[in-house]
Amino acid sequence: MKQTLKPAFLQKKKRHKTVINEIDYEGILQLTQSGFTLQETLTLLENEKNKDCFREILSKLEDGIPINNFFATYIPKKYRLYFRNLIIITSFKDAIALSYNIVHENEQTRKAQYKSMIYPILLFISTLFGLLAFNELCFPPLLTLLESFQFDSHSYHYLHIIIRIIVGIIVLLLLIFMIIFHYYKSHLIKLYKRFRRIPFVSQFVSIDFIQFFLECTKLGISTRDTLSILKKIENKPLVVYLASTIETQLLAGENFIQAFKNSELDEMLNRFITIAYYSTNMDEMLITYLSFTKERILKTIKKLTYFIQIFSYSLIGVMLIFIYQILLLPMDLLTKL
Repeated sequence: MKQTLKPAFLQKKKRHKTVINEIDYEGILQLTQSGFTLQETLTLLENEKNKDCFREILSKLEDGIPINNFFATYIPKKYRLYFRNLIIITSFKDAIALSYNIVHENEQTRKAQYKSMIYPILLFISTLFGLLAFNELCFPPLLTLLESFQFDSHSYHYLHIIIRIIVGIIVLLLLIFMIIFHYYKSHLIKLYKRFRRIPFVSQFVSIDFIQFFLECTKLGISTRDTLSILKKIENKPLVVYLASTIETQLLAGENFIQAFKNSELDEMLNRFITIAYYSTNMDEMLITYLSFTKERILKTIKKLTYFIQIFSYSLIGVMLIFIYQILLLPMDLLTKL
């Protein structure tokens, strides 16, 4: 029987089925940092789950294929972009370490920020929907109950309409915010330029940039190479923009300090950079800036979420008092009869 061949565009490209998981990636980092070669590391870490992937990598190494050409396709996706750009400039060992440290530090920072935000936001949303459910499902029967006792409920009808309008306005504002955010997600640079004078915004972006910058300088990568690496981080458009701005300033003849001052970063960071440039250990100064600014951002987030919590609790309290009063009205009317 003749085998029918599919057109080239319908044929699926053969890909390896497995990639290195995060635990193995961390293990490769630890062992290569301890002096083991990649071949020795893969042999030591091999198990039933990763043996196909590891043996495929070892086979390619034995065939003489440069590790730069293929290793990025085997590592977890969140490390891949960083590793692919880093391996061009640094050694394999440094590329592994740097890609892991960048992702790990970024995740830790975001986790701390989200942790302080998630409860108040969920509380606000649940309170809002609880108020809407009460207004649409519970309020009408209560009004009917009041009217059955010949009670003048016109003011409560107005209140019912007012609550509906207020909830509608809040929901509409949230939708508008989401639409604007979705639009500006692809125009982050334009959004940053517009709001960068707000300290919280400039600090938030500066932390992201310096975190990447610092991880590179820790490994002794030059400023020029560091900026080249940062310009290739496609999933961080603001980091790319700031790195390009600083590089342009340096190429125009500006010194290191002035290039940072002209790059639209946080004002406090510029002061730290000025002092750090003349100090014996710039890395320590930048680490101090990071820890100090992260703490300030967390405090700002906590203040904002505190007000959201107070508003939500107040809304719940007012709603409970209101329900209680309505439920007591029939009892008061009965006692007056």
